[in-house]
Amino acid sequence: LRMRVTFLLAKLRGIIQLPRSTMEKVQSCISFQIKPKSSMMVFKMGKSFLRTLPFVQRRTCCNELDRKKQQFGKVTHVIFDMDGLLLDTETVHEQCIGAIMKKYGKVFDWQLSLRILGASEKDGAEILIDEAQLPLTVEEFIKETAELEVEQFSRCNLMPGAERLLKHLHHCNIPMALCTSEREEYYLLKTKNHQQLFRLLNHRVCVPNNPEIKRGKPYPDCYLACASRFPKPALHPSQVLVFEDSLNGTLSALRAGMQVVMVPDSRMDEDKRRLATYSVQSLDQFKPELFGLPAFPSSSVNKNVPVVLKEQLSLQRLNLDLPCFDCVVKSKVEMNANAKFPPVTHVIFDSDGLLLDTETVHGECINSVMKRYGKELTYDMAALIRGRPQKDGFQFLVEEAKLPISSEELIQLTDEKEKGRFPESKMMPGVERLVKHLHKHNIPMAVCTSEKSEYYNMKISRYTEIFKLMHHTTCIADEKQITRGKPHPDGYLFCATLFDPPLPKANQILVFEDSISGASSGLAAGMQVVLVPDESLDKSKYPKVTCSLKSLLDFKPECFGLPPYDD
Repeated sequence: LRMRVTFLLAKLRGIIQLPRSTMEKVQSCISFQIKPKSSMMVFKMGKSFLRTLPFVQRRTCCNELDRKKQQFGKVTHVIFDMDGLLLDTETVHEQCIGAIMKKYGKVFDWQLSLRILGASEKDGAEILIDEAQLPLTVEEFIKETAELEVEQFSRCNLMPGAERLLKHLHHCNIPMALCTSEREEYYLLKTKNHQQLFRLLNHRVCVPNNPEIKRGKPYPDCYLACASRFPKPALHPSQVLVFEDSLNGTLSALRAGMQVVMVPDSRMDEDKRRLATYSVQSLDQFKPELFGLPAFPSSSVNKNVPVVLKEQLSLQRLNLDLPCFDCVVKSKVEMNANAKFPPVTHVIFDSDGLLLDTETVHGECINSVMKRYGKELTYDMAALIRGRPQKDGFQFLVEEAKLPISSEELIQLTDEKEKGRFPESKMMPGVERLVKHLHKHNIPMAVCTSEKSEYYNMKISRYTEIFKLMHHTTCIADEKQITRGKPHPDGYLFCATLFDPPLPKANQILVFEDSISGASSGLAAGMQVVLVPDESLDKSKYPKVTCSLKSLLDFKPECFGLPPYDD
């Protein structure tokens, strides 16, 4: 029997990937030459041969560790969870919760355990009370659990491989930290017999003791906060490697844009394990060299080690229920009616220069201050500070123009001039039509701006009816959890987590930007980006955005799977 098989190869990395030897074998069995870069191939082959094809999951590496060392993105910093990962505390925790639930005639099963694993103390208690209909308040449940657990905490043993890994990374000067949902007092009890080992960590974040972290795991807030506290933070979230044992913790780190090594409970489903970048049964099996870290002394990749490898997720996944396909990134692509990009479900707008014509006012005010000192704001300077946090942008101007004042003084003088002119801001062409159209079709929208909320509210004061259609607004300057502004991805990643669940995948979010730094931020977050740049901007400096437009009037929603305009 012969059959016709259609292979759709992704334009970048491929939905289906075959080893080179298999491609040659396929090539010899079909009637025309295979072109590896073709977007579609149709050919005939025997059904029996089809069964021999070693299909692998999309971009998932097969177990070829015996042939070569599989490399993920190189990391520079490491963050560990604690309970169930470094210390064997989960058994004690489950036994105590089980005893309380049994007291009220309820059963604490694995499914309930999985739901609260890694969650904050309060969130976990709420889930259990809700699901099991316990006749307790959250505070009463936490108190009863704590009374049972305190006696057992000091007896916690280290998990296999934990001591070896921490000492090795410390010896190699790899910055390490701890991020736990546990309270500080319980952390001290649990680590009482292992203080020397835990002193090797640069710092720790106990979520309940950090009021600025408003949301625990599975939200990214705690890992973003923890990563920002290194003396020299990583240049990019994907350069941070997180070790986790829970699903909630894994989702938290992935949503923060970090890579994750998961050491799950043996009862966890295979599909949940595959959400992590890399999964092992024990820390003993972890190979540091896979992430560009120094190998253990005399270590080599052992082909007998059972591992589950997953592609480097970088910042491409926010919601992990379905496979995530890379967005098609095009350089300097103009939009036309025939252009097709991966469909999106959510939209995030920049504000200054994109929705509102504030850049003209901003530039005039800065230039006015600089002229006092015999300097001038050039187009190149204006382009490089556009979209960046005020502090970073003004520091650049002081250094670049060699101004005889500090960045703080430049900010103060510019703000004084701008405040009176902010209400003059006009809406950019095409904004009202696009925002109303997306709202009409229930497309969730948000604004992510580097501006302070005080100034943002002044700027939009004439257009509150339009801006009320946004689901939420993220003012990066006011968010303590966001330690790095544009062009870093932190702002857009944080903004994306504020949408109502289920959260979208990164490449299901369409970002509209007018600046180089803003577009770079959206791309670094794994999102698709439409750039609407200033005409004076040198096109050679455009980042590789999904597409670029002269105006929002040129945007065609249907190109991104959104409903087309009615008119």
